[in-house]
Amino acid sequence: MRTIGRILALCLCLVLLAGAAGAEETRMICSGRPDELDFACTLPDGRLLLTGVKDVDVYDSMRAWVLCVNPDATVSWEIVDRDEKGYQAAGEAAVLPDGTVAVAFGRYEGSLRKNTIRFYTQDGQPTGRELVFPEEYSVSGLEPSRLMLFVWDDQSTVGETVVMDWDGNELLRYDGAGMPGAYGRWIENTDGLVIVGQDAPENARAKIMKMDGLTKEAAWENTLDRRAEDTDWAALWWGAKTEDGGYAAWLMEDSPLQEDGSYDRNNFLVKFDAEGRIQWTSGESFEKKHMHVSRVFSWNGKIAVCCLPEQESPDGFDPWIFFWFDEDGKELGTTEVKLGAEDHPVMSRYLVPEDPETKRKTGFSYDMPIAMEDGLWALAVYTMYDVRDAIYDVFESREIFLVKIPEP
Repeated sequence: MRTIGRILALCLCLVLLAGAAGAEETRMICSGRPDELDFACTLPDGRLLLTGVKDVDVYDSMRAWVLCVNPDATVSWEIVDRDEKGYQAAGEAAVLPDGTVAVAFGRYEGSLRKNTIRFYTQDGQPTGRELVFPEEYSVSGLEPSRLMLFVWDDQSTVGETVVMDWDGNELLRYDGAGMPGAYGRWIENTDGLVIVGQDAPENARAKIMKMDGLTKEAAWENTLDRRAEDTDWAALWWGAKTEDGGYAAWLMEDSPLQEDGSYDRNNFLVKFDAEGRIQWTSGESFEKKHMHVSRVFSWNGKIAVCCLPEQESPDGFDPWIFFWFDEDGKELGTTEVKLGAEDHPVMSRYLVPEDPETKRKTGFSYDMPIAMEDGLWALAVYTMYDVRDAIYDVFESREIFLVKIPEP
C-alpha cells in the first residue's frame, strides 16, 4: 500500500497558494466555470487538443469535453457530450498515421475508467467508429502505433497491462501497471516500449527497460543501485526521450517511514544512453535549494527539470523553477514562472470578497510543457475559492490559460 500511495501521489496536481507576482506572457483559453482541461496532443498543423470535463450546470452536470484551440488560444472546435448518461470525462488522445484523431472517454467508478475510444477528423467531425472495452479496462496511453490499457484486478497488487493495435487486436499482455511485475510509465518511443518506474514492489528499486518488440522480454534493462544507504524505496518517474537518442528521468529515493508517517526524499536527474546505461547524474542543484522535482522534459537540445520550492515564498505564491542542462550534463542556469493576480484581470474582482468575514484562497496547477512554434508553453489553471470554514472551500471562479516558459 505504501508503494501505491506514493505512486498515486505523484499523479496529483501540484496546487500552489497565490498572491501578488510579476507579469508573465499568457494566452487565455476560458474562464468563469469549474471546467477542467489537460493537454492531450498537438495536431499536425500546430493546433492543440485539450481534453477533460466541462461543467454544464455548476457541478451537477459534468460532461466529457474535447477542445481544439489554435496556437493563439482561440477556439477552433469543441465536442461536449451532453447526454445525461454519457461520458463524464475525456482523456488521452493521439493522431493516427491515417490522420484521424483517437480520443479516450470514460466515467467515474471510484476513479476515472476510460474504456471507450472514439475517432474524429482533425476538424472535430466523428467518423462513426469507436472501440469499447470491458468496464475493468482503462486507457493508460495512446500512441500513433498502439494503445495501452490497464486492467483492474482486485486479486492483484499491480493489475495487468494490455497493448493493442488500432483495430482492437491484442498484441501483448503482462502483469504490472506499465512496468512488468511492478509500476511504471511509458516514454513515447517509435521502435519499442521504453518504461521507467521500479522493479518488483518487494524490492522497490528504480528501473528503466526497453521491451523486445511485442514480447514480455527485455531488449535491455537497468535496475539502479541505491545511492544512499538508508534508502528503502526508489523509483524513476517522468521520463523523457532526449534528442541524442537517449533518455532522462527523475530518480526519487526515500528514507524509511517515521512513526508520524513522514520520510525524507532525495531527488536526482539521471541521463541514460540509448541502451539504458547511466551517462551522468545531477542532484546537487535540487538539494542545495530544497526543491521538489515535478517534471522532466527535453526541449531544443536541452533537458529541463521543473521544481517547486519546499518552503513557501514570503508573498505566498511559489514559482515554478526550471533547472536546465545540456545533454552532456552541464548546467545551463535556471528560469522561473511566477504568476499573480495582475496576470489574470478576469479574476482580480474576486480577490476581495463581499463578506468581510470570508477569506479568499487561490489555487494554481499546471500540465506538461507544450512545444509550439514560438517557444515552450504550459497549460495552467488558476482557481479562486471562498474559505468558509475548516471543512470545505466554495468555488468562485477559474481561468484556464497558456503560459510561456522562459529558456536560459
